[in-house]
Order: sequence, then structure tokens, then C-alpha cells
Amino acid sequence: MSYGIQLWGCVKPSKTQIIQRIQSKTLRIVFNALWYVSNKTLHKDSRIPFVEDEIVRMTNRYLLNLTGHSNEQVNQLLVPPEARRILHRQWPTDVLK
Repeated sequence: MSYGIQLWGCVKPSKTQIIQRIQSKTLRIVFNALWYVSNKTLHKDSRIPFVEDEIVRMTNRYLLNLTGHSNEQVNQLLVPPEARRILHRQWPTDVLK
């Protein structure tokens, strides 16, 4: 489920909400949780982060791995998006703001 999660910051929030709903429903089924148990409690007790939190964590980790890379083209990925932004679309680093 987390394959390419660093790029999920580009998608519309409605798409990540769909993934979050599937994850929460699956947790509810796996743990046989009753209807009054909140999703927050389910995630906390199972130690499974929310999708949005995991996107931010993995994006930070990805950017940390990019810093100091020997490939010059990889270093260009770290240029602030405002400097290379042409269209008004989201960039993966936008979730960090």
C-alpha cells in the first residue's frame, strides 16, 4: 500500500480519503471493533498510522535521503517547487507545509 507513497502528496485529498476509509474499514474488520470505537482509537491501539501521517513521514524520509546525493540531477529535485512551478498543480513536498 505504501509503494510510491512519496508521490501521493500530489493527489487530491479526496483520493487519499478513499484510501483512508478502506484502511479504517479493514482495521475495523480485522479487530472486530464495534461501531462506537473511533478510527483514531483503532489506529492508535494497532499502531498503524493514518494515511496522511504516513505520507508526510515517508516524504520527509525520501527528501532526507536525497540531500547530499552524488547525482546532480537528483539534487535538482530538492529545488523549492516555487522556483520551478509552471502550472498550479501540487508537488509531493506540498504536504510538508
